[in-house]
Amino acid sequence: MISTAGGTATTVLRLLFGLVVATCLQGCSEGVMQTGPWPEQFGTNAPMVLVNQGGMGVVSFSMALFSTQPIEHVDFLSLKATGADEDSFAVTVNDNDVEGLERHVYHGWHTKYILVTVTATDGTEACEFPAITLDVDGQSRLIQFPTPIVMASRGGNAFTDSLRGLVLPNGFGSSFLNSSDETAIYIFEVVEDLTMTRIHLADYVTVGSMTARIGNGTNDSGPFDVHLPLQLRAGQKLQLELSFASNVANSQTYVATTLFFDFVSAQTVETQTDSVSVEFDPISPISGDDFSKVDMIIDSLGLSQ
Repeated sequence: MISTAGGTATTVLRLLFGLVVATCLQGCSEGVMQTGPWPEQFGTNAPMVLVNQGGMGVVSFSMALFSTQPIEHVDFLSLKATGADEDSFAVTVNDNDVEGLERHVYHGWHTKYILVTVTATDGTEACEFPAITLDVDGQSRLIQFPTPIVMASRGGNAFTDSLRGLVLPNGFGSSFLNSSDETAIYIFEVVEDLTMTRIHLADYVTVGSMTARIGNGTNDSGPFDVHLPLQLRAGQKLQLELSFASNVANSQTYVATTLFFDFVSAQTVETQTDSVSVEFDPISPISGDDFSKVDMIIDSLGLSQ
């Protein structure tokens, strides 16, 4: 009797084991994506990503992923769009790591830095993206942006024939924000008589201080504080030195936006604009093996607690 019971128990265990194996194989055959629970912890700097960028139906931005396990592979799964169909966009995700970052660990957290590019495929010029879902080492990760990513209809790199850009920096560390020591220099060749009326950014950042030098090939004037409108003559060279300020971003915030130079041509008496896409990056560039900027982001997100 005992032997029969033991045999029955063994049979039941074998059946259960076979059921578990069959279930696992079925799940694996349906796709590699799994939905936890997972032992490792995961976070992002999405609350500190501010993007309002335009031009040709493309928007791109960098984002940091944090995990208590090293992150090897990241792929795009889906995009949540407001104001357009989600299938109207092609999305690419590329590594944006700086050398040595993959080996850096802070309070148990590994960092993966990625570049996300969203391109409209149906002519859509403006849209907002409140969330993106990524495949992170085979796990589906829904990432929500408290401030939606904005693809704007106006902006990006766009230039006129009246004001020719010679030096147009577009990539800065986020330490440039609210700094009196770090400035950007823009140099233009003035092709025709014009009046510069406004220098501004699309969102999140404003121009702080602004000084100028104006040269005509023989005599230079400046530097002087710029008070717009600024009269310029054909043949002059304009050098603008700008600082950047923000009430919503700091040295740990990622910002991508557009810098506009508005002017009125004396010939057409119409407002024209030269614009440059600008990026303020809290992680890149890294100086040597100093990853303190990454550590400060992890601290500010409360991940190290």
